[in-house]
Amino acid sequence: MLINLAYSPCPNDTALFGSIACGDLSLPGMTLKTHLHDIETLNQYAQTGYYDITKLSVFSYLKSQSHYQLLDVGAALGFGCGPLLVSALNPHHDLSKCSILFPGKLTTAYLLFRILNPESPPHNHHFVPYNEIAPRVAAKEFDCGVIIHETRFTYQNHGLKKRMDLGQAWEELTALPIPLGCCVIKHNLASNLKEPFTQLVRQGFDQREKNTDKVPDYIYQHATELEPAIINKHIHLYLNDYTRNLGEIGRQAIQMLYQKAKSAGLLNETTCAQ
Repeated sequence: MLINLAYSPCPNDTALFGSIACGDLSLPGMTLKTHLHDIETLNQYAQTGYYDITKLSVFSYLKSQSHYQLLDVGAALGFGCGPLLVSALNPHHDLSKCSILFPGKLTTAYLLFRILNPESPPHNHHFVPYNEIAPRVAAKEFDCGVIIHETRFTYQNHGLKKRMDLGQAWEELTALPIPLGCCVIKHNLASNLKEPFTQLVRQGFDQREKNTDKVPDYIYQHATELEPAIINKHIHLYLNDYTRNLGEIGRQAIQMLYQKAKSAGLLNETTCAQ
């Protein structure tokens, strides 16, 4: 049976699923075919239930529950790992008048910004792949940008300054970790595949320090930032206990994000890519 598994090329995802992609781990009677896409592409695909199992932003999951159910493994969730609003501008510049770049309309980064900064009008919001944000803000094409992934470790190299830590603001507001990404499975596959796939990914998580050279090579093959120290920081920040087991706290965080998004009227907006 062929199962299509999709995730991003970011180091935390390639580290987590690398043993599957490299053939070190498998499920009896199953062929797990892997597909790698930018996070917003994954989010858009999820709205139609395109892949059998997929990593995606939690915001995208909240809008695609008719297709998918949540897995207890694979989440990007935690403390001190949230998106950052960065700028080359004076930090007191009126945010409501700033043009701002985001990594996608269905990213949790965008949802979180909207929840925390309702004064910023959507007509000032623009969307590009996440790795284009820092250089384009540095070039003053836009006033600010919300950065994710490994860019949080490199934005200062572009001469940018942190204006707001959205994850920290979320933690202060809710006392919960920020639920950035999660892994989901199609409803029609869950009864037979949910548990074995969960155990397979946990096995890879537990054994990742013992990986052969194939998995590190796979991580570097797909990474945007090739500096080993940055890759290691990225992996250690976003792969944590919540990745192995979402748990009650993780689900509470996702439910809280749902409630905040619903209260702000952000779950029913059109989300086609622009």
